[in-house]
Amino acid sequence: MIWFFIKKNFWDGWENIGNIVVPNLMTLLVLALILVGYLFGFSFNPISLVLMYIMLIFGIALIIVFESAFGENARAISENETVKFSGYFCEIGKAFRENFKFGLIVGFLIVSAVIGVPLYIHMDSFYGVALGMILLLFVCIVMLAVQWYVPLRSILKMGPKKAFKKCFVVLFDNFAFSIFMELYSLVLLVLSVVCLMTMPGMCGILLARTNGLRFRLLKYDWLDQHPELKVRGVRKNIPWEALLTEEKAMFGKRTFKDLFGLKSDRT
Repeated sequence: MIWFFIKKNFWDGWENIGNIVVPNLMTLLVLALILVGYLFGFSFNPISLVLMYIMLIFGIALIIVFESAFGENARAISENETVKFSGYFCEIGKAFRENFKFGLIVGFLIVSAVIGVPLYIHMDSFYGVALGMILLLFVCIVMLAVQWYVPLRSILKMGPKKAFKKCFVVLFDNFAFSIFMELYSLVLLVLSVVCLMTMPGMCGILLARTNGLRFRLLKYDWLDQHPELKVRGVRKNIPWEALLTEEKAMFGKRTFKDLFGLKSDRT
């Protein structure tokens, strides 16, 4: 399942590179504004630091808004549907209304960890270190969960509150895969830095998470069809090869000739 996921995600990104680069440029603009504000606002003046952290929270919220606006396109790409380039811009207003508050929460958690963890650890006491580790663990668990927030909303058409709660259900039922997905996202982020955040960028990472979640949801359909098998031991032996048969048939065979736009046969 993992290897097929990586292959499909690569080709989905490559074949929709134009639909990914433009939204990434919008996110890149926000990142640039955050960086400029950080460079000009950085000082040891308490007021400047507070303003800088507030700006960082709002910046993270805006990045999440622009990324989530790509959610419907990411779902369409993942499901092999035709993607409308204008669809992304049509979704920005809706994404701002529905996901800006969510972005503020995520931004607050990230900034809290950035400030709080070093502060607690440098208290040079057992309780300080313990509080720092608890805060770091809490933020890490939340970040592992909320990576599924936008894909859940786009694939299952959930409301914000229901999707937020469902994130933790998906996390704890797919904990190992959630960690893999976060590590995979970090790899994509490193590649994005090399490519100046144009590809795969935040939207490429969202596409990967959408593909990953859509594949994981297949097991729930299979378990619903086999209610007698809903026990811990069986749940670890999901027949992924059978569940992905249709996906693999639609994917076909891809070669380097396809990569460079040359004709090749697909079966």
